[in-house]
Amino acid sequence: MRERHPPPRRRRLLAQSEIVAAAIGIADREGFEAVSMRRVARELGVGAMTLYHHVADKDELVELMADSISAEMLVPEPFPDGWRAAMREIAHRTRDTFARHPWLIRTVG
Repeated sequence: MRERHPPPRRRRLLAQSEIVAAAIGIADREGFEAVSMRRVARELGVGAMTLYHHVADKDELVELMADSISAEMLVPEPFPDGWRAAMREIAHRTRDTFARHPWLIRTVG
């Protein structure tokens, strides 16, 4: 009788942006402490080592998370008239971003 082997698993293709988005989602839902390479891999349904093909380590992942979120603070065109209105818009967008991602303050610096 021939031994049966399970069919080979198809590798899931990941993009770095998908990994970053999953990590941000975990941090937003469960807090920054919940973010680990293993936890992100589990969220994406892949092995932890798969992530290392796209991200060097957790430090790089945290930098990428912060970079991704910093885009939320940018003031879109058309820009407000006058420097005071522009500064007000930047302040509001920054406050709103930190309110959506309270763990982000831990990554600053």
